[in-house]
Amino acid sequence: MWKKRIGSILLGCCLLFASAEDICAAEKARVAGVYTKEQEISIYVKGIEGEINGVQCQIGTKADQGVTWENIEEMESPVKTLIMVDNSLSITQENREKINTFLMEFIDDKPKEELLSISVFSEQMSDVTDYTADRQQLEQAVKSITYQDQETYLTDVLYDVLDQEHLGTEDCYKRIIIISDGVDNKSIGYTKDEVYNLIKEKNYPIYTLGCVYKNNNTELENMFAIARMTGTSEFLLDEIENTDDIVDAIAQDNKIDHFRIRPETSEMDGSIKNVLLTIQAGNGEQKIETSVKMPLQAEIVEPEPEPEPKPEPVPPPVIEEEPEPVIVEEEAKFPLPYLLLIGGILLAIIVVVVILILKKKSHTRGTNDFNHLDQNINLDIRTEGVDMDKTVLVSTSNQHSNDRGLTHQLWEGDSQKRYSLCLTDINNPNKIFQAPLQGNIVIGRQGGLIIQHETISKRHCQISERNGKFFLKDVGSSNKTLLDGVEVVTEMEIHSGSKLQLGAVEMKVEIR
Repeated sequence: MWKKRIGSILLGCCLLFASAEDICAAEKARVAGVYTKEQEISIYVKGIEGEINGVQCQIGTKADQGVTWENIEEMESPVKTLIMVDNSLSITQENREKINTFLMEFIDDKPKEELLSISVFSEQMSDVTDYTADRQQLEQAVKSITYQDQETYLTDVLYDVLDQEHLGTEDCYKRIIIISDGVDNKSIGYTKDEVYNLIKEKNYPIYTLGCVYKNNNTELENMFAIARMTGTSEFLLDEIENTDDIVDAIAQDNKIDHFRIRPETSEMDGSIKNVLLTIQAGNGEQKIETSVKMPLQAEIVEPEPEPEPKPEPVPPPVIEEEPEPVIVEEEAKFPLPYLLLIGGILLAIIVVVVILILKKKSHTRGTNDFNHLDQNINLDIRTEGVDMDKTVLVSTSNQHSNDRGLTHQLWEGDSQKRYSLCLTDINNPNKIFQAPLQGNIVIGRQGGLIIQHETISKRHCQISERNGKFFLKDVGSSNKTLLDGVEVVTEMEIHSGSKLQLGAVEMKVEIR
């Protein structure tokens, strides 16, 4: 009896252990890159255990979307890697030698077709070499790195790298390796939260190699958090004896799988939708879920069918009638004197008409006077008594005009439809912010529409126009963006009359 119970307990433990292994395996898989193209979506997934036997894709609530997959080693597009090296004097001599050894080993171990760029950074980043697969050129770039007495601001540099698409926009697997003494940012610059939000949006795997310098534990923890956020590994160079271990860990990226999804035409509306991949791999099922911007397919307007031609009526048969006999009348005969008299009268009438016409032309030639067509348009920018932080209305004025208070939009031309964005401060209606809306416009302390307020970020949010509709998204603000009381997490549609809140500033939206 006891033996059976013990056997049951052991069997239960084995099943729990096997279930735990399946859960851990499923937790390893994560999204390592998302790209939206004209008619399909690319998703890169890292950590799938076993050979893939089948994949099901669901977009929103619609299942059975078309999907194919391949390993990145089978792709025609090569892997692109950016290595960012902090070349300040805060990197000790011992760690400089380890960095040099690691870079040489990484270059020797990388696949032949992989493109690699090496850069150094302080307040800004400088490329030592462009993206290249030439080992000799890369090794020469490593030897040319020198260390300078300078301040290093990783937060601002990394934000610019991601925001300006340093790794390009083509569909391929991309990753970043950062070697530094930690995350530090300027007193006036991008915050860690802004950088973290941009990292989540781009989905790039980012590896971090940290260097100890004085009391920089907090800075290193902030940098290592970036690696954990992107599902990669962090390394402390001071505790690494063999840099080959770092090279081997990064080489696991060769196990990344690439999924190509072709949404149905009805799903290609440019909105943000949830995508669920159910992957049959090995002996189990793994699920990957992420948010993806759908392709935007232009609406195809089918021409209306031409109406079928109506049958032409059949004309009735023509009945030929006998022609009536032609009666030829004799010409009237006039005496010659009468003909001469009539001709003279007609000639006199013609002469009188010609004389009258010539007199009328000579009279009207000198009467056209254009001296009254005097029109002066003066551009009047009224600044007296106005706070220059508020909106300044630009108007056209004339001596006899009574509409000096009206606002006039100045456009370069009317060849295509244009829009104007107008934001009115709800708490101070005298403050009006207005700018043309063509394509995309960034709102913030620095951008296309500038609003100066301590709770508004440099680049707070962005409004885009697509096919006569307008969409709002937050571009990494510190104090959030609210649309009609709802926090903007993904892209949302915005209309005239909406209430837009940037930090502590509430505004009424009008799109003209």
